[in-house]
This record gives sequence, C-alpha cells and structure tokens, in this order.
Amino acid sequence: MRRGGLRRLRGAFLVVAVAVGVAVVASLRPRPEEPGPTPGATPLAQSSPGTQRLDQVQHEVLKGEQSGLQVEAGEWVGKEGEDARLKGARVSFGYVARGQRGRGTISAQEATVDPSQPRAIFRGDVVLVTDDGFRLESDHLVYRGDKQLARTEGPARFRRKDFSGSSTGFLYDAASDRLELDADVHIVMRDPDVPGLDVRGDRGVYAREEGQLRVVGNVVVDRADGSRLTAGLLKLDLNDALQVFRAQFSEGFELRARGGGFLPGGGAGRTAGPRELRGRKLDLWFGDNRALKQAIATQEAELVMEPGPGERPERRRLKAETLTLDFDASGQLSALAGLQGSSLALEPLARGAAPALITCRRFEAQISPETGEPTSAEFHRDVVFTRGGQRASGQRATFVAADDVLALRESPRLWDELRGTELLARDIDVAPRGGDVAARGSVRHVYRQQDGGPAGLLGAPGEATVVTAQRFDWRAPAQVALYVEGATLRAGADLLEAEQIEIRQPEGGARRLVARGEVRSRMTPRGDGKGTAPPQVEGKAREMVYDERKREVVYNGQVSLLQGEIQVEGEQATLQMEAAGGGFERLEAGEPVRVRQGQRVADGARVVYTPADGKVLLTGPEVVLKDPDRTARGRSVTFHVGDDLILIDGREETRTETVFSGRTAPPPAPTPTRSP
Repeated sequence: MRRGGLRRLRGAFLVVAVAVGVAVVASLRPRPEEPGPTPGATPLAQSSPGTQRLDQVQHEVLKGEQSGLQVEAGEWVGKEGEDARLKGARVSFGYVARGQRGRGTISAQEATVDPSQPRAIFRGDVVLVTDDGFRLESDHLVYRGDKQLARTEGPARFRRKDFSGSSTGFLYDAASDRLELDADVHIVMRDPDVPGLDVRGDRGVYAREEGQLRVVGNVVVDRADGSRLTAGLLKLDLNDALQVFRAQFSEGFELRARGGGFLPGGGAGRTAGPRELRGRKLDLWFGDNRALKQAIATQEAELVMEPGPGERPERRRLKAETLTLDFDASGQLSALAGLQGSSLALEPLARGAAPALITCRRFEAQISPETGEPTSAEFHRDVVFTRGGQRASGQRATFVAADDVLALRESPRLWDELRGTELLARDIDVAPRGGDVAARGSVRHVYRQQDGGPAGLLGAPGEATVVTAQRFDWRAPAQVALYVEGATLRAGADLLEAEQIEIRQPEGGARRLVARGEVRSRMTPRGDGKGTAPPQVEGKAREMVYDERKREVVYNGQVSLLQGEIQVEGEQATLQMEAAGGGFERLEAGEPVRVRQGQRVADGARVVYTPADGKVLLTGPEVVLKDPDRTARGRSVTFHVGDDLILIDGREETRTETVFSGRTAPPPAPTPTRSP
C-alpha cells in the first residue's frame, strides 16, 4: 500500500470522526426553555396537545467564528421524557481539515435528541457528506456529548475519492481522538498510480496520539495484480503530516506476489516469477515518492522466488532470522541481506539436476533492477555449501551469478562423499549449479579408498592417496580432476611427480590417471609377507597413463624404468600392475628399447620383464648385448635377474645358441648351418 493512499484513508477516518463530533456537539447544545425565533427560521407551532409538529423545523447555531451549524427537520414528532424526536433530520456544519475550511451535512430518517446529556441517536439512512468528497453511510449512529463518543453497532460504509470501505460498528472517542472499527473491516483503495488494494480484517483502531492505524485479526491485503498479503496484525505509522512512512505486519505473515507485486523485479519488459515472503513480522518503509524503500522480515523469515518467463528454471529459497530487502528510487528490488542462520537454496526444476544449498551467519546480495536477478552475494561466518555429495566450507564466500562461481575463502575445505575425497587450498571456487571446482594455492586433495574399490597406484587397501599442487580444477561434466604447477601424488610409499596430473573418476567407475611433463614415479611392491619385498620401481617419462580398470601403467616419451639392478629405457613402456598394488606383474617396452643390468647393456626392439621369476626377454630384428668382456647379436636375448646365464637365439640358424656363464671365456663359435 502506498503512502499517499494510506494518507487518504487516515484522512477519511478522521473526517468521519470530526464531522460527527462537531456536528452533534454543536447541534445538541441545551436550548433555552423558550427560545426565540432564529432570523430566517420557521417558528414552532402546535398541531395537537402533547405533540409539536412543524412542516419545516430549522435551528441555527454559531460555533466560534469559523463554522456555522444548521439543524433542519422535516417533522417534529414530539418528546419522550427529555428526548426530542425529529424526522427527516439534516445537519449542515463547517469544519477545518489541514488548515482548509469546508462544509458537510449529516442526514437521517429520524433522530432522537436529549439536550441534557447531551445525547443524540440517528436512525435510518444516516449519511454524512463533506465538500472534499467524503461520504459515510450507516443505519444507526449514537452520540454522547458528555463522553464525547460517537458509536454505531451496525454496518457502516464510507468512501472518499479512490478510497472506500466498511465495518460492522465503529466508535469514535473525541477526547482521545481514537476511532475503533469493531468488526468486518474492509478498506478498498483505487489509485491510478498503483494497482488497487483491498484490505480486510476482524477489527481496526486509529489512535492519533500514537500516530497509528491498526487492523487486527485475520488481516488480508489483496492487490489488483493478484498479489496477497496475510497477517495477524497490520500497523500503519503516520507522521505529523498524516503521511504513512511505515507499515508493520505481525503475528505471522505470508506475502504471495505475482508479476512483481509487492516485491517488484524483472525490469522493463520482463515479468518476474511468483514470489513468496513469510515470517512472523514484516516492516515496510516508504520513501517520499510513495514508493517502497525497504522491507524487513524477521523471525524465521523465508523468501521463495519462482522463475518467470525466460528465466533459469530454478527455484531460489532464502531463509534467515532477519531478511532485509532494499529498493531503489523507482521501487525496484536492488539488494537483499540476511542475518542469523541465513541460507540460500537453489532448487533446479529440471529433472535430474542436483539442488544446492549455502548456509552462513549472514549474507548480502545485489539484485539487478533491469533483470530482477541476483548479480553477486557475500556470505560471512561458518559458510557451508552442499550439492549432491559435495560439501564445502569456509569463513567467507562470494557468489558471482554471471560466472556461476561461489568463491570460498579463509580456511576453505571441500568434501566429496561419493568419491571419498577431501580438498584443502588457500582459495576454493565452486559452481553451485554446474558442480565444477577450482582451487588455488597449496592445494591438498586426499582420496580415500571406497569399499570394494581397486588398489594400486591410487592407494593400496587401507591407504589414502594425497595429491598436492598449486592449482586444481574439477570439470564436472567430464568427471576430470586436473592438477598443475608442481603436481605430486603420494599413495603410501608410492610417489608420482609431474607438471600436470589429470585424473578421470566417473561415479562408481574405475579411475584413469594421466601425468604429463617431466614425469617421475616411484612404486613400492607390497610383497607377500613371507620374505623380503621386491625393490621399488622408479620411472621417468614425458607422459604416464594409469588405467585403474585394466590395472595398467603406460609410460610414453623418453621412458626410463628402474627396479633394483634392472633398468629399461625406451619410447614406450607398459606395466601390468599387481592386484595388491604398488608392484607389477609384467613389463613390456620398446620400439626401440635398451636394458641395463649392472655393466651389461642390451639393445632391441622390445623387451618383456616378469619380476616374479626375474626373466628378461629382448626381441627384435637384431638384439645386441654388450658387457665388458664380449658382444653378442641375435633375434632374442633371454636372461634372469640374479643369474649370469644368458641365452641368445641366432638369426637364420637352427638350434644355434651361445651360453655365457659369468666372466669365463666363451666357447668357440659354432659353424653356421643353413636351414633347408
């Protein structure tokens, strides 16, 4: 309800009270026992014993210098005790409102007057009309001059320009300037500048000393655009100029706005979606231009904003002990703030999309007057964000709507229950709607093995995997985690270092790891617990790929693998990992490949190494083996770690082989024999 409209309403009530009070007080002054005729008035005449009748009865009273009062009656019926009975009564009076003089009249089918009290009772078609357009209608009106009270217990209707209304019974106390509307209060405003308002309630009170109009019980305020506000109590505060500057709804309220309504938004040419605001108390403050300036909802306040045409299909739900809504000079919503137990819920209406929730101690949000959409928000103290299995926290956060980014600061932390991960960093950014994550500065990401999950490089049973870096990005649609700038992965005694580590980890599926740029790895076989565990496997390459489903590690580009005294060098190498994690069952490398064992060096196209039996097999068009004492060539070379025996199979020779044992001199070379 706008200020100007409420001002008119208050003025209308006041005119009713003043008019009735002035009219009745002035007209019911005790008259002399034998009053002389008033100039211009018709003299009294008797028509029959005990009854005085006159076709036209007129009486004129002068009150002060400002208002003359004239009482007319179509018929003098008689007296009942001290009461005089009149029919066709009409009272004309003057009044002053806001420094302006005016005239008004009260008419009724009949009136009973007791001058000694003084008291007057008007009955039947009671109508009060003033020059400025005010009209009051009732079937019954009682005035007590000794108590300065005017009352009706029946229905009363009033109207002034764009205001009208009704109530069942009202009481006006002139001494305290208090007007009470007993029941069934109904006030209607029609203002060309704003949509019409319809106010209903059980009863109403206007107290001038308090500068307040109250509507009490089952208050309903309807707006012509379909908006509705309900409450237990409505209070309107007025200043000395009789302007409403504050409206209070309390004892529980609910506001349902459509197309902007009481909570404007959407900007020019756009229609905001339905909005609901509820809580225990609502304060509305108005500016000098009658536009809404601020709204404060308290005690479990909640604002629900549904999407409008062309807006994101998403319901936004704000909660706080106190919600403050600020409006710009044109009455458009421009800012929101929440105090004590604040939360913002983003509820997608599209099927399958995950809702998001942000909780904190307090927040402030900026709203675009052009679109009605939040542009940014600041969250303070104990900030917690949840979306699906994600849960993030921090002491401060900033939300930027254009980027869909919630930036968590001051000890941020993020958990992903579905993947069993925990993320710490200096700064963590989360996309509330899309689920993307970015972290900067001292990134530490912990993977804990889920029940039934695989072991290996990313953690043996019971062990966690920790990845550190300076930057981290989680791309939700692709299910990819990216670590850059000094990325390091540790899983128990296993270690991986690279310029960049990428981990693809679909929900419920096996993970895939790719490391790029000066890759260094160290894997520690777990052993069977019966003897000494195999030595660690150290690797270097430009790229490393780990497939958790295949339990396979592939090195590419300038590969170097070292386990104990066996070192393999080539452009590509594949390790088939053990199920227990850390060690491998088989190594394949090549195209080309070099194998070193102590001072022994063998070059070939490919190599296969099985650490379980220590067997090394090199193959190729020509395999060359060198040690300090000899050089041998063939299509394949086989030897065992910890054993000096070496088997060489010669090209285009049948059952031709040379065996070297330790450093003893080799036997004479066999005479080549052509195959058939």
